Amino acid sequence: MLKHCLFVFLIVIQFGSLELYAQKLSTVRMTVETRYDNLDWGRERNRIQAALRTWLTVDLGKSYSLVTHLSSGNRFQSRWSTATNFDGKLDTEFMDLYVRQLFVQLERGSWRYQLGVIPPIKNVASRTGLEPSGWVDGARIVYKPKPTLSIETVVGGISRLNEPNAFTRKKTANFAELEINYDVNEELGVDASTEILDKNTYQRLEFNYDKGRGFPTLLAEGMYNVTNGTWATGISAQQDLNEFMRDRTNSGFRIRLYYAYIDENIGLRGTLSDDFYAYGHSFTVEAEGPLWRKAQLNWFARQIFMSPSRTSIGIRTNIKFPP
Repeated sequence: MLKHCLFVFLIVIQFGSLELYAQKLSTVRMTVETRYDNLDWGRERNRIQAALRTWLTVDLGKSYSLVTHLSSGNRFQSRWSTATNFDGKLDTEFMDLYVRQLFVQLERGSWRYQLGVIPPIKNVASRTGLEPSGWVDGARIVYKPKPTLSIETVVGGISRLNEPNAFTRKKTANFAELEINYDVNEELGVDASTEILDKNTYQRLEFNYDKGRGFPTLLAEGMYNVTNGTWATGISAQQDLNEFMRDRTNSGFRIRLYYAYIDENIGLRGTLSDDFYAYGHSFTVEAEGPLWRKAQLNWFARQIFMSPSRTSIGIRTNIKFPP
């Protein structure tokens, strides 16, 4: 019971500290989540989890900024901490916050530079993309010569996957990436990249198609391990269902269908995606929508069909200051 009280108290303290932080920082973002999660319909794992993530940005002047990302979760691949186990197989975890990312950023013209413990991705993660709350100990350079084209280079290390504290983790240089993002037109975008991780070379290719209101957003992606000839692939469709209803746009009630395959021999890179679950074939149904708009409170649910299956349902709130 004491652990549960401390669990809730930590979240309350974070909420109450927003006004204090805002006096010193240019932006503060926070996401608080809790979910019910089970494997094999509760026979293998049955638990309640929570996650807390905070992004703090300090404007240093002259186009420089300092960015810090604090998050719960004791693994690179997961931000979740277990509050209650109904099966008694795992110990309850206290929600520790770790400095997962801490870096200096410079934006000047068409160039962006990041140095320190940087985020693994620069935008939203795809299924074969790296876990966004993970880390790369190194540097990123992004060059955007025109609005439809960007070129990104990353060098550094992804190591000590069970040690999320940026200050205590031993740094290892084992990762490099070159990525090109190109918008063919207003509807079609293409991302292509080459990555090297732990002596394995990976090629990634991603197509995203968004025709606009009333049509689903489509995503097809693939990752190929050049070193040993193994694959990871995925295809998904996402739709805001309320776009089909008259005078109901931008509602946030979305559903996403996703098929994926990850070869078990693809190597370390295949396990570093967002909330990685298992190798093999899977079909996933995800849904989310508003629960209380005024409080920015949303619900979300996910069902993964494979053996064993996985079910998650929960609530999430996002806070940003200034709004």
